[in-house]
Amino acid sequence: MPDVSLAGVRHLLHWAMGDDVDWKSVLLVSVTPILLISFAIEYQIMRGRGRRVRYDWGEALLNANLGGLYQIADIGAHILFVGAASLLVYRFRLFDIPVTGWTVLPIMLGVEFCYYWFHRASHRIRWFWSAHVVHHSSTRMDLSTAMRQGVLYPVTGWWLFFLPLVWLGVPPGVVFLLYGVDLFYQFFVHTESVGRLPGWIEYVFDTPSNHRVHHGRNAGYLDRNYGGMIVIFDRWFGTYVAETVPVEYGIVPPRHLGGAVARWQAGCATRSPSTCTSSSRCGATSPGPAGGRTGSAICGGRQAGRGRSGRVVRRQACAPSRPRRGNRRSARNRGCPSPRG
Repeated sequence: MPDVSLAGVRHLLHWAMGDDVDWKSVLLVSVTPILLISFAIEYQIMRGRGRRVRYDWGEALLNANLGGLYQIADIGAHILFVGAASLLVYRFRLFDIPVTGWTVLPIMLGVEFCYYWFHRASHRIRWFWSAHVVHHSSTRMDLSTAMRQGVLYPVTGWWLFFLPLVWLGVPPGVVFLLYGVDLFYQFFVHTESVGRLPGWIEYVFDTPSNHRVHHGRNAGYLDRNYGGMIVIFDRWFGTYVAETVPVEYGIVPPRHLGGAVARWQAGCATRSPSTCTSSSRCGATSPGPAGGRTGSAICGGRQAGRGRSGRVVRRQACAPSRPRRGNRRSARNRGCPSPRG
């Protein structure tokens, strides 16, 4: 009979994934039943409150499918190169950091710190935004939105932000497992079924209220609250905003990414500002107006910045800059194609 013990499962995972098991993916796949049950509970709560807006089950199914594709892509990338890269970095580690009851919390804070900067880069650099835009494209907020992920994440290199911890001496498996814990926590903040919590909780943790702000396309909410489990780093680095007005979800202008979501995110969000055909110049820049200037060309931008006067200006996705004098070519239709589906 096959070995179904914990040791047997671990041996199977090592056989399938190599020396460095992707414990993040193992954790997220393992808790999938909990996620689905939680979604059903949320639906019943909102239904019991007489919520007028009905659940869009088609979008919920799309979100689940995107989450599954993301997970498959992430596991494949870990087997092909992420695991090997992390083991290589670990060979040249500076220290040997033990994993004990005393060190788990500091390591978790380190993971959260790395996640903060990864998440911030995913909003401020087009290369990373090309994967993250899928998550923010929904105009709804429920637990299924947490599953709405882009398949380009492993390609764009989310894992690079966590390698400094590995280089310091934290085992790669521990880093990725704790990152999985971080993501598992974040699933439960994608909801409107929970209002604002007591002040000290809102001050420290990434709550549903704080995360609703992060998903808002309101001018005052854009590119805020990047924390995964806590918002301490947002407060330190000036990116925290509390929920004060009703949230309008999505990107600016609103785009409904249906069946063409993967094609659009791969094509549009990484194209250059002027022609939307070359990614070399666009990939390392912000998805918003460069340097705080208005009228900049944007591809799939997250759409809000501050002009020289400091007031919030609205970012238009793929809106071309004003043509230079003598250039009679119409600026219309130079932007990215609008997704269909």
